[in-house]
Amino acid sequence: MNIKKIIAGLMALMFVFGGTALPKLPTAFDTAVTASAFYETYGNFNYIVDHEKNTIMIDGFKDGYDDSETNIVIPSEIDGKPVTEILDEAFKCHSEIKSVVLPDGLIEIGEFVFEGCTNLEEINLPESITIIGEDAFYATKWLNDKLAEDPLVIDSNIVIDGCHCKGDIVIPDGVRVISSCAFRESGITSVKIPDSVIEMGTFAFERSAQLESVTLSNSITELKTAVFEECESLTSIIIPDGVTKIKVDAFNSCSKLADVTIPKSVTDIDHSAFSGTPWLEKKTVEDPLVIINNVLLQAGTCKGDVVIPDGVTVIEDYAFHRNKDITSVTIPASVTEIESRAFEDCSELAKVSMAEGMLSIGFMAFYDCTALTDVNIPESVQYVGYFAFGNTKWLADKRAEDPLVIINNKVFDAVVCEGDVVIPEGVTGNYEMALQDCLYITSVTIPRSFTSIDDYTFSGNYKLKSVNIPDTLTSIGYSAFAFCQSLEEVTIPENVSSIGAAAFYNCTSLTSVTIPASVTEIGNSAFGYKDGEKIDGFTISGYTGTAAEKYAKDNGFEFISLGEVPPAKDTVKGDLNGDGVVNVTDLTKLAAHIKGKRMLPDPSLADFNGDGNININDLVKLAAHIKGKKLL
Repeated sequence: MNIKKIIAGLMALMFVFGGTALPKLPTAFDTAVTASAFYETYGNFNYIVDHEKNTIMIDGFKDGYDDSETNIVIPSEIDGKPVTEILDEAFKCHSEIKSVVLPDGLIEIGEFVFEGCTNLEEINLPESITIIGEDAFYATKWLNDKLAEDPLVIDSNIVIDGCHCKGDIVIPDGVRVISSCAFRESGITSVKIPDSVIEMGTFAFERSAQLESVTLSNSITELKTAVFEECESLTSIIIPDGVTKIKVDAFNSCSKLADVTIPKSVTDIDHSAFSGTPWLEKKTVEDPLVIINNVLLQAGTCKGDVVIPDGVTVIEDYAFHRNKDITSVTIPASVTEIESRAFEDCSELAKVSMAEGMLSIGFMAFYDCTALTDVNIPESVQYVGYFAFGNTKWLADKRAEDPLVIINNKVFDAVVCEGDVVIPEGVTGNYEMALQDCLYITSVTIPRSFTSIDDYTFSGNYKLKSVNIPDTLTSIGYSAFAFCQSLEEVTIPENVSSIGAAAFYNCTSLTSVTIPASVTEIGNSAFGYKDGEKIDGFTISGYTGTAAEKYAKDNGFEFISLGEVPPAKDTVKGDLNGDGVVNVTDLTKLAAHIKGKRMLPDPSLADFNGDGNININDLVKLAAHIKGKKLL
């Protein structure tokens, strides 16, 4: 969910800050910040919008709710968005609840949602549910009554509880879901799971110490976190074809697990999935580079210069973690992803060679590699996680050259920037979080080579007072300036068409905004909100009948009309500077765009041959038009 990204960013600041101690954060960055900042209310309920999925997550009762209501009906949708999830602990210990009606379409019931609802005796479980979290119904009358009838509690084809089961268990055909922790610490010795089961929750069989034999469903696609962790009697497992992921601790500390069959369909194996098993120990002895289905799972015992074989596609998280013996690593073009903390604290690692084709470098991937001085970042890289190169000499040297670190025409790092920051023309964007939580930037000038401001780009820059946004911009993403509490004014350019939810959330110094007619979409809480409440006196100026007026009226803000939307200006084909004529000035602007010196506000206007590219062919066509040889 989106709020977790913000919280993760804030929490990450507690670990490191460019190799120096982190100064005390302002109130807005208290690490106790929770999702409540994004609550909205409907009836008696708090809810949060998942803007990536366009769905609703219910998060319990609102303040001052009517606690005389004992029969709870969860809505199927709010504002046209489906309710798909009830968040952890949403209704925990509400003993007044006697019955609950859940809507069709609900997918997930989180951890401890109804725990301690001691008078809850009636609830329906829609067929759409595929995830039920740990102890969701613990200490409810509903569950206790069912346990009194049978230690294997199945309702609506979902295994709710089997912790009191013993011996050999055959789960009935037709069961679709096994809840999280359903058989945790049970006394079962074997289990047969039918092919009707499509989902097994986290910790489902954890610490079932007597479990010796498991037959898995052929319909599952993922083995979730700690699903068989510490099943000390388990000696072998056949993972069905069709499974693609084996998550963290799935078989961790299965101390007798020596025989594992993994199909080719598995492409994602988390680092500790098989930790503490004889199977993994044997693999490590055979080759210090443990590679399963082209996934580099573990390499903690490698030494010296490491060359990763061609064909490997992913370096898993923690694969080389704290390896003090490697000095260099060569990564082939087949590798597209280095996951979180893969090389963290490899203190003797001095050189990393990556090939074109690399797409993602995860959170803290090379953090604390203090000897690292030689790194290349391929142009193909699209994502670089928080602190991926934190506390490395390589990044420290880059910052010493220029606090605004730019690689491959993208902002790579700006954490140590102070005061007024001007991003150079030609820079086209930023790596994720590169400009986030920069605590000392007071103003930013964004170049015309930017066409969008992505999600969270400037969030948490609490000293940022002003931002110069170019007229080339077409969109401002989710939470792009959230928690920029010193931001006093912002000018939204004419070409912007969408402004994401919470884009200027908790910008407490921003008391008004003018929104152009070009904006057709404004997300929830984009302007005028602080900690879930409206900012007093916030005003919105815009044209009558536009998204600006609708947002103001929907949210109860004062709207200042600028009149009717002005008529669109007629455009002349080839007129790239907007002066109404086509001449050598337009030719010069196109040439500058092609050379990457000064980008056109709307490059599509220069695609004269319609091939989707702006290049020398378009320049030739424009020149021919100006000379009168061949008109556009």
